[in-house]
Amino acid sequence: MGADQRRESPGAAGAHGRGRGSEGARRAGGFGASDARRRSPSADMAGQRRRPRADAGRLMAWLVKDINERATAAENTRKSMQPYIERTLQYAMPWRHPRAKSGAIFEGLFDASGLHGAHKFPGRVQADVTPPSQRWYQLEAGPLVAEDQREAVNRKLDFATTVSQRVLDASGFHKASKESYADLGVGTGALLGLEGDDNEIMRWSAVPPWQLGIEEGPSGRIDNVYWRRAYPAWQLARLWPDAKWPEAVRTKILAGSRDAVQLLQASYYDHDIRAWRYVVVCCEQAQPGETVWEGINRTNPWNVFRWWTTPDSPWGIGPLMLTLPDIMTANKAVEMILKAAAYALVPPLMVSHDGVVNPDTLRIAPHALIRVARTGGPMGSSIQPLEMNGRVDLAQLALQDVRQSIAQHTLSRQLPPESAAVRSPTEIVERMRDFAFDTGSAFGSLNYEYVPNIVSRVLDICDKKKIPGMDFEALKIDQLVLQVKITGPLARSQTLTDVESTVRYLELLKSIGGQELLTAIAKVEDLHRLAPMMAVPSWVNREAVDRDKLLGAMGEAAAQGAGMPAPEAPQGGQPQLSLVA
Repeated sequence: MGADQRRESPGAAGAHGRGRGSEGARRAGGFGASDARRRSPSADMAGQRRRPRADAGRLMAWLVKDINERATAAENTRKSMQPYIERTLQYAMPWRHPRAKSGAIFEGLFDASGLHGAHKFPGRVQADVTPPSQRWYQLEAGPLVAEDQREAVNRKLDFATTVSQRVLDASGFHKASKESYADLGVGTGALLGLEGDDNEIMRWSAVPPWQLGIEEGPSGRIDNVYWRRAYPAWQLARLWPDAKWPEAVRTKILAGSRDAVQLLQASYYDHDIRAWRYVVVCCEQAQPGETVWEGINRTNPWNVFRWWTTPDSPWGIGPLMLTLPDIMTANKAVEMILKAAAYALVPPLMVSHDGVVNPDTLRIAPHALIRVARTGGPMGSSIQPLEMNGRVDLAQLALQDVRQSIAQHTLSRQLPPESAAVRSPTEIVERMRDFAFDTGSAFGSLNYEYVPNIVSRVLDICDKKKIPGMDFEALKIDQLVLQVKITGPLARSQTLTDVESTVRYLELLKSIGGQELLTAIAKVEDLHRLAPMMAVPSWVNREAVDRDKLLGAMGEAAAQGAGMPAPEAPQGGQPQLSLVA
């Protein structure tokens, strides 16, 4: 394996990122975490376990036969969920149902509650997790970094956070992610992030998950993804310019043909080289096909994330699928209400069998003349409307409850309109707490298997593009030395609870004993640590050296003004703020 190949393969270069080799020392020194590395024997053991094998260059990838067998097994697992997925699409996103190609996409739909929920859900998730043009994550020092080095490390990482955010904003990520959030409403979303050309750093694509075969790894994340898809021949040269196509396919490519070429794309984790292999198999010839292109990625190009999972299946279950019974009930209730209204407006007619009225020639229209035997009398008229007894108001009450349940499950429940009864602040706060309680576990899984993978993929591509200051080996996310902190609106609202508790505690101290008690009990000089909890950029706060000088000067001035000696610096080296109003 040559030097260039090792540059692209994390099996040789990336395996040292967790150990105590030269790269590990450089990374620790670059972010001030060398002491933490030296103090952690678990890091030494991890480095010994993760040292790449000497024969990594000779290791064989999976054979095409193995890829096809695993892809078929993963697709068979998907088939067990396919009926539920299609039924959910039928009532929530009928234009994506397999029968949508026939044109009858809204046949049998009478209520739009499922459609409205499918429309509002991805927007709500995007606004709460990955809002466009906002900072929704922050790279910062992990718990193993020494306390006196954390602030300097975070200032260095702020540059990487800003650059990676700009790359995401310019790469079409927000459009693709919102499309995948719509699939997440069914249960599973899938994003494919690939390296772009000189005009575009990255390319993000939202892939319908029900076209994929997925396999979970030992950690519970989706490590292996298989995607069968047909591409027009003229696109293949642009997608994989270095691929070695069969002669028949190459002829179509040179001719610019629009004929479909069947491909199987497999992305799987190779434990021997500790990297993800991306293989493109051309299935145009005899089975199982032949490999036409293969690449190695230090990070997983696929990001498959689930809303809610069960231990026996890799597929997720989303809010649209969970509330499908309510959606079907609302649809049937509206259908019955419409039928009752139709019967009330145009009721069925009862015609007596008197030999005069012929139902086959009977025409009911304005100013029409109908020949009948009688219009009244003891036996009644020859034509009478059939009375339909139904309680439409009860159906309306049931429909209202069902629609509220659908809105609650699809995160589209809103505050009451202004014309409604006035709601107390307590009720609004309780609604917000209910929302946080209902969505806490789901958003927690997104923070575990979605956001860190997105950030790692962006850092990897930025390093490949040789963007200054974006060294992937120094920016490896392990949540110990370098961690990703979620700072989106939802995570921020949760951390603001801690900030509010701290502020109330400080106000209580000041109200009881004034500024003297506040300064004596609380570490006022450390209140700058509240800034990360409020998603405030690190450049807002002064550096530690400047802050210590100003705090010392203010403390001396306050002590002289109060006729008291200036406070001495504690043994830890940081001066304390005393008697500062």
